[in-house]
Amino acid sequence: MRVTAKGVLKYVLVTLLTALLLYLAFKGVNWSEFFNDIKGCNYWWVLASVVMGVLATVSRGYRWRVMMLPISPQLKRIECYDAYAICYIANLAFPRVGEFVRCGILADTKKVTFEQAFGNMMVERTWDIIVTGLMAVIIVAFTRFGGFIVEKMWQPMKEGMPALWIILVVILLFVFVGFFALVFMKEETLNKYKLGRKLSKFIGGLKAGIKSTFKMSAKQQISFYFHTLFIQLCYWLQVLFTFYAFEPFNSLTGMDAMFIYVVGCMAWMVPVQGGFGAYHGLLTLALVSIYGIEYNTSLAFATISHESQILQMIICGIISLIHVAIVKSRRAKTIEE
Repeated sequence: MRVTAKGVLKYVLVTLLTALLLYLAFKGVNWSEFFNDIKGCNYWWVLASVVMGVLATVSRGYRWRVMMLPISPQLKRIECYDAYAICYIANLAFPRVGEFVRCGILADTKKVTFEQAFGNMMVERTWDIIVTGLMAVIIVAFTRFGGFIVEKMWQPMKEGMPALWIILVVILLFVFVGFFALVFMKEETLNKYKLGRKLSKFIGGLKAGIKSTFKMSAKQQISFYFHTLFIQLCYWLQVLFTFYAFEPFNSLTGMDAMFIYVVGCMAWMVPVQGGFGAYHGLLTLALVSIYGIEYNTSLAFATISHESQILQMIICGIISLIHVAIVKSRRAKTIEE
């Protein structure tokens, strides 16, 4: 992979932002009380939350395969799972790069093209955004937590960066308009130019990947909806089980777990490696503001919750990297023979 000055600068800036967020989250913490809370938590419940994270990753891999079946019936569940597990570990190195990595891993099986996997992934991620968005809307509209999300998260972002929001909206509009203009442009027009032929091939693959999700059989659709709900259930249980690991959180309910889960989702969206800093800061702010839980205890909860997820991602990612390497080696030997 070619290293560019622009790429290095991006990585440095993201790393600096991560360091800043971690500093802000841990600034003023009483380390003695913090480590006492860390030592005092019930790690059996933490292990249970990690198991939920593993099940969610497995379910994501299975769901992605279901979505890809109309264009590649020979895809295996383990191949899609491995791609997802490696995607998460790649995101720890650089935010959002994992989505490209998992499409590349699936394309390396020669059963789908990168473009088909990428188009399919776009639809899959859209579903995730819709589901999480619906949960956020329910919380904002029908629970007492709505005020926190609006006042402590949305409002500061909107007021603190008005110019940036306008620039982002304009850029997104140009991207969408440009994308749809290319999609609906006649293939003959694109093929007149060398770059146009490459774009035509890429867009054709994207279209195939997107269309495949609408060609699922009734059985495949049931499987897709089941896994979509099961994934959300696993993430919700992850938070609930981590509540049980800390005595001050034992009185919190399933609705409280859903609220913290949504806050965590928003933290993961911040463009930093693995949500470091953003996750700790936002969860601690929510727990202190809404429940009045002591700052050090709240930060200890956020740390255990986040680091247990990171540990699970690293272990699953490394195992999948090893498995993919073994499969590629066997495939290469078969070809040689």
